[in-house]
Amino acid sequence: MPCLSIPTKEDINRITKAFVFDLESFTVIDEVSKQIRPVICCICDSIPTKSQWSTFVHIDEFINLCGHAKLRKDDSVKLYSQELRNQYTAENQRLKNFILSPQTYVNTLDEVLLCKECLLELRSNYKKQTNRRKAPPESIIQGYMIGDAPDIL
Repeated sequence: MPCLSIPTKEDINRITKAFVFDLESFTVIDEVSKQIRPVICCICDSIPTKSQWSTFVHIDEFINLCGHAKLRKDDSVKLYSQELRNQYTAENQRLKNFILSPQTYVNTLDEVLLCKECLLELRSNYKKQTNRRKAPPESIIQGYMIGDAPDIL
């Protein structure tokens, strides 16, 4: 029968730090309200599927990327009713013109939270010719809606 060793204080500290680090990748503390919020991608409205799933990008770069990827509400006129466009609106005034998760998080450093996959898509789209640019495939504006849909749907 194998002998189990008793974990040392260093082992416990290492495990605890790893657990907290992993937990932090699924939550964010709102600096203003001091509330713990779940990490939600503003583009695809998804929650993390693994640790270190999300990242932050400065709002100026984010707005530029969203504009090039055709995430503006005006780009969705044929797809969505006004009610639906209103539902998918971020609270931040600078982001009101885009189809984004209502849970969009902007920190006090003016950084927007999104998943790394959506950011990669936005950045690769930015490099494409104007007529070939499109929103990430799992974006809200492409019809990738999870969670509660409005009654109109």
